[in-house]
Amino acid sequence: KKVRFQQIADKVNEKYGQGVVELVIKDEYSNMKEVFEGKENIIEYAKAAYETCGVGYELKPVRGGTDGSKLSFRGLP
Repeated sequence: KKVRFQQIADKVNEKYGQGVVELVIKDEYSNMKEVFEGKENIIEYAKAAYETCGVGYELKPVRGGTDGSKLSFRGLP
């Protein structure tokens, strides 16, 4: 998506003159999937804890929050 936005900005600037579009891309939220790849045991520990306590659970992907995302990308999954 970032590349596509840059291509569009470049095309508009090419057509209407440099500086018409100024694009600044700032990552605010990162995909958590890459943080957890290779660390699936974390999910297994959580599942085992729920089962030990007799608590039901449903696994489904969630986006989470930006704070958690930033912490995970700094090494705290």
